[in-house]
Amino acid sequence: MRHQLPERDGTKAAGVTSCVRLDGAPKTTARAACSGRRLGMRVGVPGNRRSMAMRGVEEHPIGLRYCEDMVTVEEEAQLEGWLVTLDMEPVVMHGIPSRRQVGHFGVGYDYQAWTTSQADRIPRELLDLRVRAASIAAVQPSTFVEALVTRYPTGAGIGWHRDASAFGPIVVGVSLCADAVMRFQRQATGGERRVFEQPLARRSAYLLSGAARAAWQHSVPAVKQERWSVTFRQVRHAM
Repeated sequence: MRHQLPERDGTKAAGVTSCVRLDGAPKTTARAACSGRRLGMRVGVPGNRRSMAMRGVEEHPIGLRYCEDMVTVEEEAQLEGWLVTLDMEPVVMHGIPSRRQVGHFGVGYDYQAWTTSQADRIPRELLDLRVRAASIAAVQPSTFVEALVTRYPTGAGIGWHRDASAFGPIVVGVSLCADAVMRFQRQATGGERRVFEQPLARRSAYLLSGAARAAWQHSVPAVKQERWSVTFRQVRHAM
């Protein structure tokens, strides 16, 4: 049985940066707003050190945005029921399979050759989610030509990386079924390490653009329970 999220109007009022509420109206509360501000966590002034999991000077990456409640609890359950039916494959790097598993739609990617290829079209079950992701990024949904589905079994994570250069300047990821943390790092002038941690609540979304996409590396530590993510990406070069 196929599940499809109900369509919602992603229209935003002029000058208002917001998420889309469950009934289609824009949320403008501080908790739900999608913005470059440091939402969902207490953050000190850039340059001040504080106790955190990573060593370095805390700095919010320019171009990182975060939005909670991208889908409802009911929609998340529908998506999970569909996701678990997918045929997933482990990511293989240097001949070694990772614990996380992926499914590529629209555009495939070879992690060893660093090349893109044609893949099965994006399923209808993800099309409304793509519309919502596009509304955060202020782009046309059709520009997100790839939907990457990733399953993180308990204890799995992903190490430091930037999304492959073959993909475009805007990336939107949606977290499902479990909370996680996304960590960021970059080397500043003079060699000083700059760091940041963004909690990713289940059903939330993040956007990477600008420096957050191009200059910062990110990682996700091992998750405490099974987590799924759906990442929408553009393609920078013709395949």
